[in-house]
Amino acid sequence: MRPTTCYSETVAARARRDDRGVCELGGWSGGPIAGGYAWHALSDDPRDESEKTEPRSDPGKKTRRLPWHALVVLFLAVTTIACGGGGGSGESLGTPVTSAVALEVTFPPGACCTDAVRVHVCGTATGGDGIAVLRVNGHDATTSDQFTNWVAEVDLAPGINDVRIECVTRDGDVVRDDGPAVLRFGRPLAPLGIGLDRAGDLLVLDSQTNTVVRVDPETGLESLVSGSGVGSGREIVHSAALAVTPNGKQALVFDFFRCQLLAADTSTGNREVVTSAGNFIPGVVAPIGGWDAGLQLTWPDTKLDVALGGSRVYIAGDRRRLVAIDIDAKRWWDYAVNNASPSAVAVDAATERIFLAEIRRNELSVYRFDGTSAVLSPGASAGRLDLGFAAFPAMVFDAARNSIWLVAADRRGFVLIDADSGARTAFRTHGSDLREVSDMVLDNEGGRMLVASEELGRIWEVSLATGESRPLRNFDLGSGPEIGRLGAGVRLVGDRVLVLDTNEDGIVSVDIGTARRRAVAPLDSSAAFDVTADEHTAVTIEKDTVHVVNLVTGASHALPSGGHTFVAPVSVSIDTARNEAIVLDTGESGGVIAVDLTTGQRRTIAVPTVGPRQSSSGIHGTVAVDSESNRALVSDPFSGTVIAYDLANGSATTLVKPAAGHGVALFMPAGLACEPTTGAVYATALQLPALVRIEAGTDERVLISGRGRGSGPAFVAPVNVTIDGPRAIVTDGTRVFAVDLQSGDRVFLSR
Repeated sequence: MRPTTCYSETVAARARRDDRGVCELGGWSGGPIAGGYAWHALSDDPRDESEKTEPRSDPGKKTRRLPWHALVVLFLAVTTIACGGGGGSGESLGTPVTSAVALEVTFPPGACCTDAVRVHVCGTATGGDGIAVLRVNGHDATTSDQFTNWVAEVDLAPGINDVRIECVTRDGDVVRDDGPAVLRFGRPLAPLGIGLDRAGDLLVLDSQTNTVVRVDPETGLESLVSGSGVGSGREIVHSAALAVTPNGKQALVFDFFRCQLLAADTSTGNREVVTSAGNFIPGVVAPIGGWDAGLQLTWPDTKLDVALGGSRVYIAGDRRRLVAIDIDAKRWWDYAVNNASPSAVAVDAATERIFLAEIRRNELSVYRFDGTSAVLSPGASAGRLDLGFAAFPAMVFDAARNSIWLVAADRRGFVLIDADSGARTAFRTHGSDLREVSDMVLDNEGGRMLVASEELGRIWEVSLATGESRPLRNFDLGSGPEIGRLGAGVRLVGDRVLVLDTNEDGIVSVDIGTARRRAVAPLDSSAAFDVTADEHTAVTIEKDTVHVVNLVTGASHALPSGGHTFVAPVSVSIDTARNEAIVLDTGESGGVIAVDLTTGQRRTIAVPTVGPRQSSSGIHGTVAVDSESNRALVSDPFSGTVIAYDLANGSATTLVKPAAGHGVALFMPAGLACEPTTGAVYATALQLPALVRIEAGTDERVLISGRGRGSGPAFVAPVNVTIDGPRAIVTDGTRVFAVDLQSGDRVFLSR
């Protein structure tokens, strides 16, 4: 494992260093990276000449500061040699003494980020028996083996934290080293809704915690506005949509669970119920009436959206109707909408026009608001427009342009629709794709559009002048192609983590030292992958086809098929000893299937009588080869079991049962990884969510990380895991974690 060294610059240093490499942390740039180049491709050096930098000396070899008398001896020796030895024998009077101590940080690795206020910094020291004291950022490290392995708990301030290591040998010499740069940010958000307050700060409705959070758009620092103990009033149970009043004083939140609209004061955090108790009977609509009649909302049957026009808030997506609420006048109106289900709403407050996107009819309808009747009148000139879109994630009315903004179907820009004529104009963007959009807000004053994705945990900023789109600071780590949706498999190749982006990028590498992402092999619709022992070849599964991918060139070829026909292959692992790919097929006639990587011939190892089957939820089992024990481990999230199959004869042994064993319950086991030195099995548990170790030869399960153990960003749905010495690499949604196996601390390598 290479020593991870990164000298971080200040937060303001955004420009890339042109002489010593770069340590990229969500847009911040740093200095040199240990080991030579700023990043390492899978080939020897495929970068452009402009990207190359001179390698540094080995950071693992540290020269200690010599005492003054040694310097005198060294000086005399050099002088004697330079002067010919004064007619003497020419032998040196002394040899420069270098320290035998070499320091290495094993956790956290390279460029990473966390939301924790402190983190365990772990490492090793070669020649550590000569160390008397070792400190990390001024904190004394502890050890049980004379600093061969050591750990220190380090406090983190908001922003970038440089890790500085200093040790004093028993001879009194001082050895210094620089560890990774750790970015501390606010907790990861799932931005379901976004809005802007008067100060220009971003208000985010976080669906993970059901809170309203304020984010400084320049620094990325977060503060809790309402919810989770901040502010009084009814708590938000299941947030569904957000709108911010024009004066920025209130954040209106629709609570999906109670079918209520809450108004949260952005100064105090206090929450007031705007609507009465919800009606949970699907299809029942409250009668038209005044405020005293009590507005009751029903469960939305499509995506819910909320928009503001003056003092009125409009709620779309509630059972084929539009609800308009005047907060100041304490009145509400309830309208049926063309027997369709509007999923997005935008409002032109000046002309009282209402724009509804009706997903089932695939069209945009324009209505005129009339506060004296229960009728919505179609707009005179626009009428209904066939948009040719499959969904309407969000839309915004732009008064300055008299247009409606919609995200383009290809996610690389917007479509502007003239509110009068219906004419469309394409607004193309470059940079980040706008994927899985949940909400967006127009900031004409700032010349930008802010676009949120709850699923990806990202907020993008799109320049209205140039079309450049990029993640807001604190909503991304590293650079390169953004990961859309992770498939099955995560592997380490040198200093890079390989993952499979099932959206469109194929196999993507994440450099541990810099967090830089790079598309290694473009693949269309592969579901799973693994890497062969030589680390130059990957094997992927796409429907009934097994592909062999060259990780250096990106070229791939399909193996000939023979024997079993794959129906729903969801995971693959390499059996190096037999040169076979072990595939888990969750189809009705599936099982654990071995594929010869030379001939393509397939043989059935086992057909589970009870095991993982194809699921519409996208949650499947995983197969992992345990070469030391000559077995394939298979997880079944639905039955909660982990079964070992002998690779030679297919005999099965149940390692984990739902209601048996000792230790933490392994709810919905997904990813599996074997630790060769101890024989332990690591499993990700979806329902906890957590990382769990199954002790070798027993059914004892130990909680490693999650569920209150370990600091850092929480797991949401950890699905894949691989072991890298004293740490684990876990993929979760679109995020890649590094986990310290001793403390359970978690940091992001990519998000």
